[in-house]
Amino acid sequence: GLFLLGHLVLWTLLPSVLHPNLPLDSVEMYSWGQHWDLGYHKHPPLPAWIASGIAHVVPGAAWPIYLAVQVCIVTCFWAAWRLGREMVSPQLALLGAFLLECCYYYTFEAIDLNNNTVLYPFWALAILTFYWAITREHWGWWMATGVLVGLAMLCKYSAAVLAITMLAYGVLYPEARKWWRTPCPYLMVLAALLVFSPHLWWAIGNDFPPLRYAMNRTEGGGVWYGHVTYPLEFGSAQLLAVLPMLLVMVPLTGWRWRKRTCEPSERFNRDFLLAMVLGPFVFHLLVSFVLNIRLRSMYGSNLWTFAGLAMVFLLQLDTSSRQWRKAWGWCAAVAAIMVAPLALRSMAAPYVDQVLRIHFPGRELAAEVE
Repeated sequence: GLFLLGHLVLWTLLPSVLHPNLPLDSVEMYSWGQHWDLGYHKHPPLPAWIASGIAHVVPGAAWPIYLAVQVCIVTCFWAAWRLGREMVSPQLALLGAFLLECCYYYTFEAIDLNNNTVLYPFWALAILTFYWAITREHWGWWMATGVLVGLAMLCKYSAAVLAITMLAYGVLYPEARKWWRTPCPYLMVLAALLVFSPHLWWAIGNDFPPLRYAMNRTEGGGVWYGHVTYPLEFGSAQLLAVLPMLLVMVPLTGWRWRKRTCEPSERFNRDFLLAMVLGPFVFHLLVSFVLNIRLRSMYGSNLWTFAGLAMVFLLQLDTSSRQWRKAWGWCAAVAAIMVAPLALRSMAAPYVDQVLRIHFPGRELAAEVE
């Protein structure tokens, strides 16, 4: 709880103090959300609705927008910790969550309220409830998973990758396949479709503008070698995002990472983690390879909530007290380093030619427009 509160306060306060204006996407979300449409030309509507709702409750203030983003992020931390409590010791579960502080997707890249950051919590919670749906044998968790997948689809169409991964896992994995003989998976699909249906009705009536926008954004150069280079570009960007998480575990793993031998009772958890973490990632690579399209690195930003948990679960660790102290120290150091780019790029803006898009005389411009 203290960790979540600390992250929430720090990453809400920093941009509120350092940024002279809201980031571009946040302004765009508020602009769209004023109309409360069922869809917009780029994306589904939920993030725009949230931005507009915040602006109506707390008008004229930027900090609630930053706070809303950090609520999304700490929800991912909680989901990673909560799933970890089902699989590993309390200390390892905490480490699996804390490792996300070492990933820039969850720190200085998670400032803007947009369709990516609002997707984070629904993606993470859907995976958590899907695990409970399979293991706790109650139809309510299947319904909850469907609602969360539907809400994720209202953030961004790429949430369909998670839905496909879940359905594939439910068909291919024996322990999950038995559920297809019950109404539960069909209730999950129905719940997702009901939540998503208002936007789907709008999209059909308007020829799917967000889908056309997404295809335009992911167009490749048309060269044959893009089938290879585009997946490599995307994969390399994702590796760079999770690499700091692996490096701070060196005190526990050593420089030569070894896979831990899982007991038979742990194989379901191992397979579930691998499917939910690597399945969507591999799907993105296959889409890029087959369709010869360039995927932007941020398209993978929501994939890694449970990457830290997968690392502490799968790797052989030296859990002596001395190594634990080193690991926590390395984690804290990298987490502190993640703060630096946000502060430096804001404070250096007046002294360099290449300034950020947030650095313009916003108050003066607003007064003139009024």
